Amino acid sequence: MSVFLIFSICLLKEGFAAVVDTSATVDARLNEDVELGCRLQESKSINQITWQKITGSAVNNLATYSEYFGAKVLEPYEQRINISTASLNVTSIRIKGVRSEDEGCYRCLFSEYPTGSVTGKTCLVVHELYDITTKSSNISATEDTYFLMCSATGKPAPEVFWRTSENKTLTAEEQRTDNGNGRVTVISNLTLKYSDGVYGGVDCIVKHPALQNAESRHFVLLYEKTDEPAKKQGSYLVEVVIFSIFGAVVLYCIYRYKTKGTNIHKEMMERNQCGPLFRV
Repeated sequence: MSVFLIFSICLLKEGFAAVVDTSATVDARLNEDVELGCRLQESKSINQITWQKITGSAVNNLATYSEYFGAKVLEPYEQRINISTASLNVTSIRIKGVRSEDEGCYRCLFSEYPTGSVTGKTCLVVHELYDITTKSSNISATEDTYFLMCSATGKPAPEVFWRTSENKTLTAEEQRTDNGNGRVTVISNLTLKYSDGVYGGVDCIVKHPALQNAESRHFVLLYEKTDEPAKKQGSYLVEVVIFSIFGAVVLYCIYRYKTKGTNIHKEMMERNQCGPLFRV
């Protein structure tokens, strides 16, 4: 065990009253870099700063800084953690490429020999979001019924919902599966019929702390709302044309019937008038 580590452990046995300014919790997205910081509010003659990670009942030393030994990051954290000190009253560590196992509480210790040490604690929360999966199928071509599925896995559980192109939220069936370690898979199933009046397309919206902005997946439906008035108008015009033709035919038949009847009557009258001229 190195001299500076022994020095740090010895100082932890004593303590003095002081306040450390730090964030209670720090949020980080998976694989991004994050910085944890502490600042001693009172001016003290600090000899050494130590950073530790609390895992259950175990406490692991991560890094130290002292005037005599300088900065030192312990194994196996050398490649992923940097410690910096603006002064012996201000310190921070930077964790590169945050992993799931980095989640937990960290402690900074300001040690003053021989008075003792004062501590601050900050807890890191790692937000994880994995692939967003979608699926669509036309389950009834005759009724224009569509089945849409959208799922996402994350820690904490992601929020998954549906919205139309007109910004209307739709009701869907949701299933949740607990995968352990705080990871939850959310599956949202949406069934749409032509008669539901949803045209153009719908979007699956996923919200999660790991996203700066909500992500969406677009589904295009085969029927368009803009086509509906045209379809109705076209159907109306066809009906008008058919009835017009039918009416014209009926009127023509009536006209022909009346015309024919008039001609027959006229012919009979002419025969009656001219009849005696042909008698012998």
